[in-house]
Amino acid sequence: MSEPVTSTRCLFCSLMCPLALARDPSGSTEEMTADYIAADPVTEGRLCFRGHMIPEMATHPLRLTNAELCAPGQTQRKTPVSVHEALEAAASRLMEAGERAAVLVDGNLPTEDIASAMQLARDALKTTRVAVYLPDTDAAMCRGMNPETPFVAAAEIAGSDVVFIIGDAFTTHPVISKALLEARAARKLRIVACDCIPNHVAPFAEKFVLTKPDGAAALLAAVCKQLGCEPGGDWAAGRSAAELAEMAGASEADVKALADAISGAKSPAMILAPVPGRMSNVSAAAAAASSLCIAKGGRLMPLFRYGNAVGAVAAMGTSQPWQDCIQAVRDRKVDTLLTLGVDVLRLVPTKEIASLRRRLQTLIVASPMRDRSAAYADILLPMAATFETGGTVQAADGNCVEIGAAMSPPGGALPVRDLCAGLASAMGRHLSAESQAENAAPCQGQPDAPEEPVAFPETGLQLIARSNVPDFDTGTLSRLMAWPAFAEPMPELHMNASDVKKRGLAPRGRAVLRANGHEAFVRLRVDADVPEGMAAVSTAFEETRPLFRERRVDGVGVELCWSEADVMAETDT
Repeated sequence: MSEPVTSTRCLFCSLMCPLALARDPSGSTEEMTADYIAADPVTEGRLCFRGHMIPEMATHPLRLTNAELCAPGQTQRKTPVSVHEALEAAASRLMEAGERAAVLVDGNLPTEDIASAMQLARDALKTTRVAVYLPDTDAAMCRGMNPETPFVAAAEIAGSDVVFIIGDAFTTHPVISKALLEARAARKLRIVACDCIPNHVAPFAEKFVLTKPDGAAALLAAVCKQLGCEPGGDWAAGRSAAELAEMAGASEADVKALADAISGAKSPAMILAPVPGRMSNVSAAAAAASSLCIAKGGRLMPLFRYGNAVGAVAAMGTSQPWQDCIQAVRDRKVDTLLTLGVDVLRLVPTKEIASLRRRLQTLIVASPMRDRSAAYADILLPMAATFETGGTVQAADGNCVEIGAAMSPPGGALPVRDLCAGLASAMGRHLSAESQAENAAPCQGQPDAPEEPVAFPETGLQLIARSNVPDFDTGTLSRLMAWPAFAEPMPELHMNASDVKKRGLAPRGRAVLRANGHEAFVRLRVDADVPEGMAAVSTAFEETRPLFRERRVDGVGVELCWSEADVMAETDT
């Protein structure tokens, strides 16, 4: 490894692995590497892909290092200005907009940054139109978990004798797998698991239950009923374990096997790792997992996609779901939008970008990268990345964790807290300097009733999301990075060989995938793990996310759900 610089933490999942950054001895910023710290009991020096994104991000050619400003309506012709000038212009536009202004901040920033954005909106702008972007599964897990839930840390999980894994944890959070598999090999730990598709956990599970897409909540509720405890919420009231098993697409024998594994354990643990578009009803699943842990002396590990998801939930308070912020633009209630670390135009269907942008008189973008939204911005503010600022984040159990700044931000890039303070100052206001980071439990104990089962399509395919580690969340950041873009330059649709043959499609050929009123060009890949009648595609492409149904969930916004889809050869369209 090159000469060490300093350490920080990777916030690209809730494991928040400690990370050391290094550059070559000459001090060149062109040669930078990342390595996890060998002494850490969880990682033991192991890297997953997401940690490798940090040094590439630090020196990325699309890194935004200076402020830019354009005349109204001329977003393609931006003029470099000082950060001070850009802040003055942004403050003027925001004050002029008044109640028509809104603020959208990313939830994977230090808690101090999120709190500063909330304070800017409410105290300086005097608007309630402020939202925190979180992956829907993160917000839903926090909403569903019981406040009394006992948690297990990553360093302790291998000390359990039975671990029940819901979802594809070995793919979405690969660092957790080594300790579990070593304990399993030593016959100290048994793994049971469930998912709607055979995943990377399945080969190592003593019992693997295949559910319907979105069936995990019903399966967990059935296990609760089998063990004599209530799954949380009133949606399962009056339903027997057998009825819930049928709702989940599992058998009564499956439910009994999982219940026996949990009840026979001395130190059971559960890992909840939902994938948007593959497992909705997440708040109900989280509530049922909480109930099982509380009733049977187990401990829960919710695997969030955002490292500071818990801190974001604590800081956001009663702010509206982020989707409401975008809807207000569609409804012409908002014409001036400030985004802080959120590539908002990657969160809407491609065909809607032009119309949404026309409804905005001013788009102010603070970002570390020249992303999609930056190209359409009226005012660009260079934003420092978390590994350049440090701050306070919160672990899954709600305890505060300090992260260090591994380097100085490039050019004129500033932390969000400083950008917010600068905007407030330009408005003649002052933000409180008091720390907003406090220990806070992530649990809200307000699960939503699961969606009733949707009929399996008779002629089409059941489209679910494919989990993979390179594509972080929506792909807003990871698709700018070299390896994901090289490994999967266009969406790949995984299908069973029989379904490919039935439709006269060419393996590895290009095809058109249609679902939910949208279509996307994809490359086919035959995959024996995908059951017949199903197909799986990553949601980290802007053209694939609209293919999934959206289900409105109180306190969360929407959840991505499976869709009925059809596929045809590209030449047939």
